[in-house]
Amino acid sequence: MLMDRVSRSAVVFRLVSFVALTWTLCYFPIRFRKPRPPFSEIVRQPGMVACIAACMSIVFGASLAIPGVSLALSRRGPQPLAQIIEASVNNLVIAHAVAGAWLTLRLSGAWRTEPGWIDGMGRALGIYWILSLAFLNYQILWQ
Repeated sequence: MLMDRVSRSAVVFRLVSFVALTWTLCYFPIRFRKPRPPFSEIVRQPGMVACIAACMSIVFGASLAIPGVSLALSRRGPQPLAQIIEASVNNLVIAHAVAGAWLTLRLSGAWRTEPGWIDGMGRALGIYWILSLAFLNYQILWQ
């Protein structure tokens, strides 16, 4: 019964992570629409920094998954696209990247929040990626 709840919650968590990934990628076209602040101010906003860190860790994860996917393609393995997406969306790596980027931004004194909804959306995504660590720890403990 407990394993059934954990596996169901893992599926929901995976779906929510893909929605968060989509919003993370959509953040950039939204942020760079006019009117916008100067670029030097945009890169100091925690929402932008969180989305940059998340995207960079996804690119890093995807680059690590390419050899395994090419091997799966050569063997006609099942669902190579799903494998590369799952390997690249590693919440553990994304959470640490966002936390490290925010810590660097805060300690350097460059943390500049904007009162609008766009930076708030980026901060909410960053908070989601960091809080996903709590769910991952819960999932590991109860498996």
